[in-house]
This record gives sequence, C-alpha cells and structure tokens, in this order.
Amino acid sequence: MLRESRDAGEWKDYLTLRDDDFLPGSMAVLHRHFVEMIYTGNAKLGLEMLDTGWPPFILGREQYTLDLLETLRKSPYWSVLAEMNSGTIFWLALFGQ
Repeated sequence: MLRESRDAGEWKDYLTLRDDDFLPGSMAVLHRHFVEMIYTGNAKLGLEMLDTGWPPFILGREQYTLDLLETLRKSPYWSVLAEMNSGTIFWLALFGQ
C-alpha cells in the first residue's frame, strides 16, 4: 500500500488545497487505503501507515486526519466504525476519553 501511494504521482501540501480540490495522486491512493483500513476495523494500523507514508516535508497530515474524522462522524456508520476501532483517535473523538 505504501509503495503504491509513493508511486502514484505528485504530493501537495494538504493545507494549500482549496475546499473543492481533489487530493492529488499519491495522497488519493494513501487516503483510499487509510479509509479501507478504518472501515475494516484497522484504524490503528491505518494511522501507522499514514504516519509512515505521508512525506515529512508535506504539510497538513494532522489537519487531513482531523478533516477525515469530521467527515466520518457524519456517516450513518460512525458508531460502528468507532466501536470497531476502539483505542484509536476515532474512538476518542466519539467518546471524548
């Protein structure tokens, strides 16, 4: 998954993307894998992958994670996702612990 995201194309600072911009190549591939991990109950591993796969010279990883969390909280599946991923940022965001 990491190799695929690294080979997928360009990276841009997440903080400079407009609200209506799509994620560029590599970021979109990493995003897809991250979301897949969350929906399969593997958010902890997904967060590790995101930490490893996001280049340190690209700004906005923390904001990206918060924005994705905000979007997921609007999902009708949020409570199930949070339960499946207990002990992660998603669980903490839901229950505030």
